[in-house]
Amino acid sequence: MAFSNSDGSFSPVADHRLREFPVKVRDEHAKPVVGDFNDDGLTDVVLTGGVGWQTVEVAFGRPGGGYDFTKEDIA
Repeated sequence: MAFSNSDGSFSPVADHRLREFPVKVRDEHAKPVVGDFNDDGLTDVVLTGGVGWQTVEVAFGRPGGGYDFTKEDIA
């Protein structure tokens, strides 16, 4: 999870088990997209839009809080 600093930047990610997520969330071209992407009723976050990215970072919401992180290759 990253918190907005109200100036277009984000504070460090609280759960950073996947190293790319906290780095990529700070990219000025990163676009966080929020939704329920795995249809489990929980909020998920996908980071897209980075120049030259070979993957998108996905944070799947966990029951009770927190996220499970993964990344998907851009085809």
